[in-house]
Amino acid sequence: MDPNPNIAKGWGELVNTDFYAGVPISMALGPWSFRLRGYHISSHLGDEYMIDHPEVIRLNPSIEAIDFFTSYQATEAIRVYVGPGVVVHSDRTFPWKPFYIEYGTEARFLGSKFHKQRLYGTCFLALFWRNEQELHFNFDGTYRAGYEFSKLQGIGRKFRLYVGYHHGYSLEGQFQKERTHYFEFNMNYGF
Repeated sequence: MDPNPNIAKGWGELVNTDFYAGVPISMALGPWSFRLRGYHISSHLGDEYMIDHPEVIRLNPSIEAIDFFTSYQATEAIRVYVGPGVVVHSDRTFPWKPFYIEYGTEARFLGSKFHKQRLYGTCFLALFWRNEQELHFNFDGTYRAGYEFSKLQGIGRKFRLYVGYHHGYSLEGQFQKERTHYFEFNMNYGF
């Protein structure tokens, strides 16, 4: 679930919530890794948003898609990836043309070990681009820079602090055909 509140109003008006379910099958061979994924995304406008904007007609931006990603660890610090995909079904209230491609790169540098805490920290830079047939294959990019911590050994969970910039299309459901740009300050924990 990915809620998107509108904090500009001074309170937590929920604009949109996305629900994601997917089944990835992944494999790694040396510096190469591969992922085949089938997934479903459904998106729903928030109740407060609909009450405050009665003129907005609720659509159902729901899709099922399949994509195949290939990733190459070029050096210990640099990884590149690319993945074409196809939307196999979209709701009739929000039709979506089938083809898309996503690609990008990540770089990690200035890493250091914190032995007492058994942690490893490193700076990172991530560049992500997407082109979708529905959006006339126009350029859509997200750029992030920050610092991440992980355990020296064991499960690869990461804690990240970063700043980012998005220039392209909205990521919020029914608004995803609209252009947007924004800065973000983020803190997250993931696998």
